[in-house]
Amino acid sequence: MEHKVQFKAYTYGKDQSKPEVRRFGIEKSVVTSFCYLDAKLQDIYPSLKHKRFTVTWKDEDGDDITISSDDEMITALSSMTDNVMKLNVYCHEEGPQEIDCDVVITATTENATGDKNAAHCGVICDVCDIPVVGFRYKCTTCSDFDHCSKCEAAGHHSEHIMVRLPMPNMPRTMIKAAIRRSRHIMKSVGSATADLGTSLQEAQT
Repeated sequence: MEHKVQFKAYTYGKDQSKPEVRRFGIEKSVVTSFCYLDAKLQDIYPSLKHKRFTVTWKDEDGDDITISSDDEMITALSSMTDNVMKLNVYCHEEGPQEIDCDVVITATTENATGDKNAAHCGVICDVCDIPVVGFRYKCTTCSDFDHCSKCEAAGHHSEHIMVRLPMPNMPRTMIKAAIRRSRHIMKSVGSATADLGTSLQEAQT
């Protein structure tokens, strides 16, 4: 458990005075990611899915400080001195939670391996049919296509964008958010490329 930071969340419903309290751990390698925390909370509290909610912590003056970004997450972790990080979660009106997630859009490299001990349970590489260990690469276009770091480095399935998952058991909410974000990025790139092509054609005429 030493590789995880322990959290205790007090979650309040819209008309709920008594919180639902749960404890959980987050790996130190991703503990500063608010996107990961947001997805983790939705996995632990299914009632938060498809709803907006606010995450706060109490500072030394007893004030509720909102966390909504990685920088604010780092500030909270640096300021809280207890062994267990205590958070308050306030659920609001219906509607999807909208946050920005960092997305790793992969390119073929010679060093795309990751932690050799991180086995993604039940995930088989669709290229070499070997269980995925280390980085897992998930296609953002195909409905169910994953491959391992070696096949990524070899350039397999290069016609589609892949999202890199650095560790097993990442919240599905976070994976879906990353895929949506990558598609949005590619649409923006495609639109910008089309506009540039039109401008070049007009300049040549």
